[in-house]
Amino acid sequence: MSVARPVDGYQGLVEACRARALELEISRIEIDRLGGLTPGYAGKLLGNGHSKRIWPVGFETLLEVLGMQVLLIENPATTAKTLARREPVNRAQQRFANNSNSPKQIAARKPTAATHQNKTPPESHAHLRVVQMKRRGGKCSG
Repeated sequence: MSVARPVDGYQGLVEACRARALELEISRIEIDRLGGLTPGYAGKLLGNGHSKRIWPVGFETLLEVLGMQVLLIENPATTAKTLARREPVNRAQQRFANNSNSPKQIAARKPTAATHQNKTPPESHAHLRVVQMKRRGGKCSG
């Protein structure tokens, strides 16, 4: 079975998941069982009342159980509309290549062991010590 259809927005996503469950002849409770979800959760996600939102808790699980993937493609008509209405960005005031300091990115920027072999060892700073500032004012009597 191959599923491919354009989905516009959240409602379209819910309808596509409902249609896929119907195509696979799988009940909401069976989706819960196979995905390890709380019984009744898929019914809330895919029900007409939409008492729960799919994103993000059950999204991956729901797609996996239904054998689906998400593929985003450009809509040329809406892209043209956006470009016609936008104010171009002032690149002098933007930081598009801004790097965060997340542990993952810091690790990626660290030099490898091979580059460390060519460097001289860092100077020792053992001779430095921390000097605490004296408190201002007199001592408290106790």
